[in-house]
Amino acid sequence: MKWLKIIGLGILIWSIGLLWPAISEALRPQVMLGAVIGLSLVLLGQILLGRHQGEDLAEQKSVEAACFPRPGSDSRPVKPLGIA
Repeated sequence: MKWLKIIGLGILIWSIGLLWPAISEALRPQVMLGAVIGLSLVLLGQILLGRHQGEDLAEQKSVEAACFPRPGSDSRPVKPLGIA
């Protein structure tokens, strides 16, 4: 899936290169600044959302693990406690 994104980005950059003369006239400093700020906000949102979802997933897994007892046929026997 990651390779498809990389290939898609390459095709997008290549297609922009075909239309470059028309695009270069439209790219004024104000437009470029707006694009950079907009893309930065989108990237920041994705990073924060990904972190938030990762924390929720970790909490969910720990709660699920705590709720279910170990199976009776566990292959790792528990060592007996030493008598003190």
